[in-house]
Amino acid sequence: MITDNHALLIHPEMFDSFWEIMTESFPENERKSSEEYTKQLRIEHFAIKLQTDASANIQGFIGYWQLEGRLFVEHFAVSSKYRNQGLGGAIFSRFLESTTLPVVLEVEPPLDELTKRRISFYERFGFVLNSFHYLQPSYHPGGDAVELRLMTNDNELTEVQFRSMRDEIYKTVYNTTHV
Repeated sequence: MITDNHALLIHPEMFDSFWEIMTESFPENERKSSEEYTKQLRIEHFAIKLQTDASANIQGFIGYWQLEGRLFVEHFAVSSKYRNQGLGGAIFSRFLESTTLPVVLEVEPPLDELTKRRISFYERFGFVLNSFHYLQPSYHPGGDAVELRLMTNDNELTEVQFRSMRDEIYKTVYNTTHV
């Protein structure tokens, strides 16, 4: 696994492969446009860890932000070609082992079997689902916010901690102060 925003910027074919995984894994309202993501790759506090095979084909990735004393996972995905083989767990485990900082991420509320399975995946890594109402700001002008929940791997958040973290995520990741 490598951390290399630069590789995606200088190798268009690599970015195309990355973007294919992004679009198959996240609906449009849960991701920026490819042009905006290209700009994001140049931001100092943002990084991508790519999982590649021996031929440098991208198998999956984790895109994350450095916040104040914490990492925020914005996107984590495995190519559909490699799903259900344990690769996602291996990628996520190595990511967690690569940092001593607590991690926060967004998940869909547990409304159906698929969303419950995703939450369970993170719980196996010690994450807890925080119950506070959270809206992901729209990635697109005039778009709707998306109802999500935050999961953390250091402890369940108090309401004051949740608000502080939400505000920092809004400011740093979404460039807004409110939804």
